[in-house]
Amino acid sequence: MQGEVYEAAATIGDVARMTSLNPSKRINQRITELRIGLKPWQRSKPVKELDQALTAYRGKFWSGSGNTNRTYSG
Repeated sequence: MQGEVYEAAATIGDVARMTSLNPSKRINQRITELRIGLKPWQRSKPVKELDQALTAYRGKFWSGSGNTNRTYSG
């Protein structure tokens, strides 16, 4: 919300990485909500990199539906 897209994307990616071994539905839902909040910047490099990281960390568990580019499985 404050234009800190790079920091937000990095933080969300870190949380996803840290929880990838023990997926939690509640954490996945929160990550999804946070990613949706980055939708206005979805074409920016940090958010594209976040989408790639989410795909790698979550695979079939990731349920992020906020990205119209669908670079991660949803």
